[in-house]
Amino acid sequence: MPLAAGDTVYTALLPGWVAESLRNTSVGTFTTTETLLQTVSFNANPAARYKITALQSVQSSVAGDLIRVRLRYTTGLGNPNSSSTEIMSQLPNADIAGKGQVCTSIATITGLSGDITVGVFAVRDTGTGSITSFGDARQTNLMMVERV
Repeated sequence: MPLAAGDTVYTALLPGWVAESLRNTSVGTFTTTETLLQTVSFNANPAARYKITALQSVQSSVAGDLIRVRLRYTTGLGNPNSSSTEIMSQLPNADIAGKGQVCTSIATITGLSGDITVGVFAVRDTGTGSITSFGDARQTNLMMVERV
């Protein structure tokens, strides 16, 4: 349906970019404590659907370890923690000790309103190594929110 003069357009529902977060520093080392790697915050409209994308480099000091990567969110102000609502979980394998595994996590959320903060977390799931999420000027980790 075409727009006419005087029509109201609700831009909070149009598809497109909402927020992003870049991290070019390393986080870690850690082992069995679920650790917050990065966050992105936005203001949600309950009628909109949001796609959360996180690209993170994770590695272990020991080959063969499994690293649990999770997306969690919290409402209101403040960062999510290890008991916040989980919306995605993956289990990349550290094929080679000390070599980063790029983990892409994608999830959608809807029906939320107000301030939302999404965090990406990591923890060693199995194995004996120490986990690091690597980042520097040439290895940027990304979190992005889009309205879809």
